[in-house]
Amino acid sequence: MSAYSQTTKTFTTSGELEVPAGVTSLSVQCWGAGGGGGGSNELLTLVSLGSAGGGGGGGAYNQGNVVVTSIPTNVRISYTVGQGGLGGSYGSTTLDGLAGGQTIFSSITANGGQGGGGGTLLVRAGAGGNGGLGGFKNGGNGSSAYLVAINLNPFNLQIGLNRSGGGGGSAGTVLNGNNASGLTGGTAVAGGAAGGNGSEKQLLLSLVASPNVAGSPGGSPGGGGGGATGGGLVDGLLNGVLGGSSSDVSNGGNGGNGQIKVDYTCPTYSISNLTADAACVQTSTIQLTGNLPIGTYTVTYNRSAPSAIGLTATMVVEAAGTGIIDVVGLPTAGSSTITITELKSVDCISVVNAAITFDRAEKPTVAITTHPSCAVPKGTVVLNNLVIGGTIYQTGISSASYPIIENPQTITGLDSGNYNFVVSNGICSSLTVSDITSVSINNPPPAITWNGCWDGVPTLENKVIFAESYNDDSENLDENTDIEACSCEVNSGTHVTFKTGRYLKLRNELKVDANGSLTFENNASLVQMNDDSENEGKIIYGRHTKPVKRYDFTYWSSPVEGQTLKNLSPNTLYDKYYSFNPGSGWQIHYNGNKEMMPGEGYIIRAPQSFSITDPAVDDKPKFDGKPNNGEIKKELSGGLVYLLGNPYPSAMSADAFLAVNATQLEGTLYFWTHNSPPSIKVDGNAIYNYTANDYATYNLTGGVATHATIQDDDENDPNDNNNLSVPSGNIATAQGFFAQASTAGGEIIFNNAMRLLDGELMDDGQEYDEVRDNSQFFKLGRTSKSTNSVDKNRLWLNLSNAQGAFKQTLIGYITGATNGYEGRFDGMSYDGNQYLDFYSINQGTNLSIQGRALPFQKQDSIVLGYKTTIEGDFQISIDHADGVLASQKVFLEDKLLQILHDLKEPYSFTTEKGIFKDRFVLRYLDKNVAIEDTTAVEVEGVLISTNDKVIKINSATEVIDAIYIYDFSGELVYSDMAVDAVGTTISNLSVAHPALIIQVVLANGKKASKKIIY
Repeated sequence: MSAYSQTTKTFTTSGELEVPAGVTSLSVQCWGAGGGGGGSNELLTLVSLGSAGGGGGGGAYNQGNVVVTSIPTNVRISYTVGQGGLGGSYGSTTLDGLAGGQTIFSSITANGGQGGGGGTLLVRAGAGGNGGLGGFKNGGNGSSAYLVAINLNPFNLQIGLNRSGGGGGSAGTVLNGNNASGLTGGTAVAGGAAGGNGSEKQLLLSLVASPNVAGSPGGSPGGGGGGATGGGLVDGLLNGVLGGSSSDVSNGGNGGNGQIKVDYTCPTYSISNLTADAACVQTSTIQLTGNLPIGTYTVTYNRSAPSAIGLTATMVVEAAGTGIIDVVGLPTAGSSTITITELKSVDCISVVNAAITFDRAEKPTVAITTHPSCAVPKGTVVLNNLVIGGTIYQTGISSASYPIIENPQTITGLDSGNYNFVVSNGICSSLTVSDITSVSINNPPPAITWNGCWDGVPTLENKVIFAESYNDDSENLDENTDIEACSCEVNSGTHVTFKTGRYLKLRNELKVDANGSLTFENNASLVQMNDDSENEGKIIYGRHTKPVKRYDFTYWSSPVEGQTLKNLSPNTLYDKYYSFNPGSGWQIHYNGNKEMMPGEGYIIRAPQSFSITDPAVDDKPKFDGKPNNGEIKKELSGGLVYLLGNPYPSAMSADAFLAVNATQLEGTLYFWTHNSPPSIKVDGNAIYNYTANDYATYNLTGGVATHATIQDDDENDPNDNNNLSVPSGNIATAQGFFAQASTAGGEIIFNNAMRLLDGELMDDGQEYDEVRDNSQFFKLGRTSKSTNSVDKNRLWLNLSNAQGAFKQTLIGYITGATNGYEGRFDGMSYDGNQYLDFYSINQGTNLSIQGRALPFQKQDSIVLGYKTTIEGDFQISIDHADGVLASQKVFLEDKLLQILHDLKEPYSFTTEKGIFKDRFVLRYLDKNVAIEDTTAVEVEGVLISTNDKVIKINSATEVIDAIYIYDFSGELVYSDMAVDAVGTTISNLSVAHPALIIQVVLANGKKASKKIIY
């Protein structure tokens, strides 16, 4: 950035000065014009000897400062430069020289000098003119003409001499102008000019006429002109007669013209920022910000594409600091950089370097077109090639505009039809025909209608309409099927029934006309996928209890809105309807006048008409209302126990429920199973109570049953009066269950992603072996295993006696579990069975379910404990196993009897009453068998050493993932499953025997083992 700082302008003719932007003060000097010298005009008579004119006066000098006030355009100041006075002219009416003109710039004036007097017949010697007066300095005076008397000289025949006056010098910047002396003009002073010299002529007796002599012009600026001299009687006798005239012109010299000098300092112009809207086709506007005073500028710039240099644009700055220019010739596609190189106002120039790049709003491109479907009922278009900050304009069957907030950007909510899209980059749009992007949105899939038969094949992409009754006592096999659809409508007068075990699966909403009906029989399912779908109308959902006696309670929740406890079981005794208050316990709802809230659990006793001794299935309960769908939320206080329930007319995944609410729940669910008959011997506040072991438990490790499996597995046998299967993770429709809030508590969520049907979770694709497991009421479902990415390896152990005492515990090696306590994988034993408790022990905690870390290690060992209030004979047995444990040998060590028993057969033992926490250890290796040499495995780069009770382990090439240390009996004495380093040390191990086996697991899966003496 540079500038020319000081500027001087000189003017010798009148005109107008344009003041550059930012110049606020002018230093001005003015010189007045010089007066013209007097002329000479003499008629030849007998008495005349000629004449001479006086010199003109010099012009004055003035100076001062002029203040300039900014206006939106540059200030223009008119000025006048005085013109020099003309010298007296031979033959004119008057021979006097004319006065010099005034010089004027704004308020500063310099006067011109007076003209010299002319020489005439009557006044033969003209007077000298005075110099200009006033201002800063005055001009010099011109001198007067003079004549020499007749002096006859026989040698040269001279009879006289005429001399005109010299012009006065103009005033200088410091001194007044010098006066003329004789025929010599006033000499120049500093800043001024000299006056013109006068002339002289001798009068001779001659037969040839000598010419008249003109005066010399004054110098510039403002010098006075010199006077002229003329002839007489004797001169030219042979060329004239008495009374004749001379033919020679004798004019005075012209005065010098005036002058103006203006000095000012140019400001330095600069640019701090350039901003612009996106380029419109080929022209756009740039805003300049910087040191830009008010005024008019010429801006020089270069353009990168199409390439051009030295282009100019005019900029008018109306408010200091900001100006706008229009740039032209921008490309119709792609980008172009404008670089500003110079700012010029009049003759003030600053060199700059500021650039900005333009991206033209180009034609948008279509990246993805999604046509209407069930999952997305409106079409969508993904547009690419967009400029963020611009606008998308939509036309076609509907018009809209969208701000561009990302690239690419999705346009949603499009009905079937044709659309055009153009884009704006903030100032202009791609509105030419070639810039229009056209998109066609297809029609959505057609509706499929039941009119006694289907007019198409229903899929999840089709809406289904029941125009005729379906499964209404019909034997048509086409009706007793599962249906999947986008949405469903049941028309007026139409009655639709889904038989036991069948399902209706919908992506979106269900609509049931008030004069129609939709019924789901026991264990049928209504599954919906979209949380945001709003249902209209009611369904009827029938539910059968397990075989119950009069004093049995069933744990319920409602899958519909508006259901009351009374309507669900109208024949229950008036005071046997309960909800559970986490702070105060059970709360009676007399006459069942409580509306069942979604996601909350309730208990209702069997109808009063039921037998006390003979169990029977209650097949009368029905739910009647709008089916629940989507997110259901409930706030839990930390540490309290809540009675919750499945809020949907379909099964739901306990695993998904626990995963979503991992921070709000402790992690174990408890289910009522009726395995113990009511007894007046059990402590409680009523005549008949149930023992705590009637609650089966479940968490992410698995479930624990409350009774040994009966091989006939006839769940409909009323004589069983129990729910035998281990909870598998499917919570049936209308099932209530207990759950404990975590210490922090918080808001729990139910949503459609937890709903189960046909082996799938609705949203995340996790699959289950059970196709439609909505049948196991009071329990979660038959044993099944997930085929998702969770690796589960589990072992169920039973402790029982011949008299029916029973307790089960579960140990599992699970993805995500650690060997520490975690509520999601570990369930504490609450010792609720007054006769028997059986558990594993970890970190001093009694666990009915213990989850442990992967990978499974054969050297692992688990301490088992039990409590009994009954002495006598018991047995420990494997109920069942899965994963790697299904084929793994399992041993039970009885430390009291020093027996290691293979649990392929139950282990029988005798016990006293009491609590025993150190008698049994679960093992996977026979410690009586020598450790195979294969336990010592060398892996290149792994070094294991010991010295002074410090074990050092280093890996030269791979990160160490985990370390396990076993004694020679196979018992795990140390583990670290999160080493994540290439080296580590282990010290201060507490072991009974110094012979150890160290196993190192590397990140690449390789395992190194070494035997050491510690």
